[in-house]
Amino acid sequence: MKLQLAMMQENEDNENLLSDVQEMEAMIDGYLAFARGEGTEEATEIKIKDVVDEVIHGAVRSGQTIKRTSMPGTKLFAKRNAFKRCLTNLVSNAHRYGGDKAQISGGPDGKGWFLIHVDDNGPGIPAKQRGLAFQAFYRFDSSRNISTGGVGLGLTIAQDIANNHGTDDLGQKLLK
Repeated sequence: MKLQLAMMQENEDNENLLSDVQEMEAMIDGYLAFARGEGTEEATEIKIKDVVDEVIHGAVRSGQTIKRTSMPGTKLFAKRNAFKRCLTNLVSNAHRYGGDKAQISGGPDGKGWFLIHVDDNGPGIPAKQRGLAFQAFYRFDSSRNISTGGVGLGLTIAQDIANNHGTDDLGQKLLK
């Protein structure tokens, strides 16, 4: 389809079709990356603070503003790359949609869990739309322009990774 569109005379309709094809391509690429997942990665002992610092360093390198407010040197057994991807998706989402400041903090909750909070100063997701936040390919930006946002998989992937690490309430913790 891309080749056929490239060979056609340029006009507004063809440009719109090419934009739709590019959006579908990005969605398919995103889905395939999601479907491939981190399924073959083995869980190892990781130091949470080190992974968080790597995520922050990557975010800062790409122009995001985020700080770590607290994070003890706790170790946990996790799939390191998947864990890092989950946090990266949350931080990226906070930067893209959450305002100009973000922070990440965490610590034990006293009940055997280690909670990580990614917070921002943005408007948040309206209560009536929160159930949609983790649906694959759902985007709150209705422009259909992938340059103004992702393809709608960041929170879905983060939720899947969190579920694979033993929690089923990422959305509840994330959206409160």
